[in-house]
Amino acid sequence: MTRALLLLTTLVALACGASTELDPSPFASRDDVRDVGVDLAVDRGVDVGRDFRVPPDVAVDRAVDMPRDTFVDAPIDQAEDEAIDFAIDVAADEGPDLPGGGSACRRDGDCGPLEACQRDRTARPIDLSEVSLTCGDPSAAMSDGQECESTADCGRGLCLVADTCAQPCIADRDCIGEERCIESYVRGSSSSLETMRACVAVASAGETVEVRDFDERPRPGSRLFVPGRVRGRTNITIFDGFPFAAVGRVIDEDGNVVFDGFQQPRGQFENPIALLDGLLTVRVPMSSRAPFTDLYQLEFTGGERIRAREIRLSGPDTGSVVDLDVFYFPMAGTVTVGGDRGVPRAIDRIFENMNEILEDAGISIGEVRHHPVVGELGRRLAVAPFVGNTHPNLDEARTSLSGGLNRASVPIFWMREIEGVLGTAGNIPGPWGVHGTIQSGIGFNAPASISDGRAALVLAHELGHFLGLFHTTEVDGSVFDPFADTESCPDTNGDGVTMPSECPAASTNLMFWAGTSVLLTEEQAEIMRGALVVQ
Repeated sequence: MTRALLLLTTLVALACGASTELDPSPFASRDDVRDVGVDLAVDRGVDVGRDFRVPPDVAVDRAVDMPRDTFVDAPIDQAEDEAIDFAIDVAADEGPDLPGGGSACRRDGDCGPLEACQRDRTARPIDLSEVSLTCGDPSAAMSDGQECESTADCGRGLCLVADTCAQPCIADRDCIGEERCIESYVRGSSSSLETMRACVAVASAGETVEVRDFDERPRPGSRLFVPGRVRGRTNITIFDGFPFAAVGRVIDEDGNVVFDGFQQPRGQFENPIALLDGLLTVRVPMSSRAPFTDLYQLEFTGGERIRAREIRLSGPDTGSVVDLDVFYFPMAGTVTVGGDRGVPRAIDRIFENMNEILEDAGISIGEVRHHPVVGELGRRLAVAPFVGNTHPNLDEARTSLSGGLNRASVPIFWMREIEGVLGTAGNIPGPWGVHGTIQSGIGFNAPASISDGRAALVLAHELGHFLGLFHTTEVDGSVFDPFADTESCPDTNGDGVTMPSECPAASTNLMFWAGTSVLLTEEQAEIMRGALVVQ
C-alpha cells in the first residue's frame, strides 16, 4: 500500500475566485448605471419579460465589480449599493407576469398575497434540470424546515438532498430571519435531482448566533476583535468569504502575539489557527491550559477589500453527544446507501466502532441520518481527484449538498475515492453548524478505508479535526499541537517523514498524523467536548 493512501492529514483547501470584467468607460448619470444593470441581466441570456434564467448572484457580482470611480453623481457607497440593488431587481422581477394563480415563480414574492411558490406537480422531473415552480396554496409553506425523504413529505414538494423541506428564493432578501439563499439540489424522484435556489439557516449550532456582513478595506496591521475563552462557554467566529491569508497574526488583549501565520511554527505553539482560503474559523485559545481572556485580536495583512459574512456562535463548553449526517455516493465493490435508503449492517458496525473510540473522550454518536446522492450528480461527484491543492468535487459536495441541514450535526461525505487520503476534514475546527460551505464536513474515502480495516479510526480522526484537534505531530516532525499532555515526536532520522516506528509513544494517539491507534488525552477530550456540535 502506498504511503499516500495512509495519509490522514487535513488538506488545505484553496478556493480560487474569478470575476467578470466590465467595460471601464465612465457613466454620466445614475440612469446609465440602471441601464448597465439591465444590460448585465440581458447579457447573461435573459429574454426580459419572458424567460428569465440568469442566476441573480451573477448579476450582483458583476455589479459589485463595476469600477467604483465611475459613479459621478452620488457618494461611492450609495451608488454601488444602488447598482447592486438594481441588478437584484432585474434578476428577480423581469420574469413571468406577476402575480397570478398558477403562474410560474422563483420565490414567494412572485406570487399573490394568498399564494406560495411550490413545485409544479404536473411537470415531469428531469435529472439535473431546474425544478419547475408555480404559485399555489399558501399552506404548502407550513412544512418548511421539516425533515423529509421525498417530494411527497413537503407541502411545497421541495425536499433538499439534506432531507429538509425548502423554500425557493432568488436572493437572501427572499428568506426570513437568519437565513441565506444558496444554490442547491432537491429530490425529483428516487433516482433524480433537480436544481433550485433555496433558503437555508445561516447557522444551527450554539445557544446564541450573531450574524453581520463584513464589508471593509482594512489597512495593513489593522485589527478585528473576536471573543476569547470565557469560563463555561465556547466561542467561535466564522468568516465566510475571507481571502487566503487575510489574517496574519492573533494577538491577546495584552498585546502578546500568540500565533503568527507568517512565521513557520517550529515546535510547540500555543494557539494555532488554520488559514484557509474562502472561510476562516477562529476559536481561541485552542488549548485548555491557556489563560481565560475575553477578547483576542486578528491582525490583517493588507488593504484588500474583504466582503464576508461574520458568524459568531456561543454555547456551553461541554457536551457529550454528536449527531452525524452522512451523504452517500453510488459506488461498486463496497457498502453504501442507495436510493432505497437501506442501510447495510456493515455501515452500522462502522459507526458502532467509531462510537467505542470516542467513549474515552466522553462523547457518543447520537442520531445518524443517511442521505443518498442519486442520479448524475451522485455519479459525477463520487470520485474526488486532487487538483490545485484541493479536491474540487468534495468542495462542491460540501457546498451544494450540506446546505439545508436543520441541526447542529457533522456532515460526512461517503465517497468512492478521494485521491491521496483516507479522510479529510474541512477545517480545524470546522464551521460548526454552518452548513453549505466549502469546509462544511468530512470527506471519507470509503472503499480504501474499509479495505484498510481502519474505517472507524479514520472517521474518528477526522472528527477530531472538525471538533478542533490538530495533529499531535505533523508529518515532518516540526510542528506539534498546543497540549501539554500529548506526546511530541521530532523526525529522529532526518528523512522528512516522522513514522510511527520513530515514536512508539506518540503514535498511539488518535491524532498522530498517521494514526494507527485510538488514545485521546484529557486536554484533547476537553476541546472536543467543547465543540458546539457536541450537545
